[in-house]
This record gives sequence, C-alpha cells and structure tokens, in this order.
Amino acid sequence: VPQSAMAACYPPRASYKMHLDSYFLHGCKDDIPRKVTVLLYCNHGWEPRQGGELCAWEPFDQGRGVSQRIEPLAGRLVVFMSEEIWHEVLESHGDRYALTVW
Repeated sequence: VPQSAMAACYPPRASYKMHLDSYFLHGCKDDIPRKVTVLLYCNHGWEPRQGGELCAWEPFDQGRGVSQRIEPLAGRLVVFMSEEIWHEVLESHGDRYALTVW
C-alpha cells in the first residue's frame, strides 16, 4: 500500500467539499488505493468561531444521513477508512493546521 503524508496550513475561507480519500473501492482503478486516513490537528487555542470542523458520515452513507462534526482541536487524532467514510471540511475563519497520513 502506498504511503504518503501531508503537513498543511489552510488559510481562512478554506474548505473541502464532501469526498472520499480513495475511490479505488468504487471502481476508480487509477486512484491511489489508500486504506486508512490519519489526521492530527495542530490548532493551538482553537475556538468554535474559527470553524474548519470535519464532518464525517457513517461508512458508505454518501452524505445521506446525519454527520458527526469533529472540532479540529490541537492534539486531536482522527482515524477512518479512506474508501468508506465520506467527509468534508467546513469553511474556516482562521488558519487551520493538520498533519495527514494515508
């Protein structure tokens, strides 16, 4: 399984629309066959007014049900199956820092 890592600083107004981190299981054989996504948030002093929460849905739900909203608190580790969990990042109103490993 290929492994990759990303250290990122997302500027204010950044967001990600609902997606999977790998579409390999869904028939896209050209996609990177990621299995597990690991996020570590590095947002010291984060407050709810700053936004940038991760919304995640039940496996294979494709955003049809209720999402779980996860605050990007410093030191918070989030782990999920890359091919199963649809997720999005809500707009942030300040810089947002994260480390991601697939």
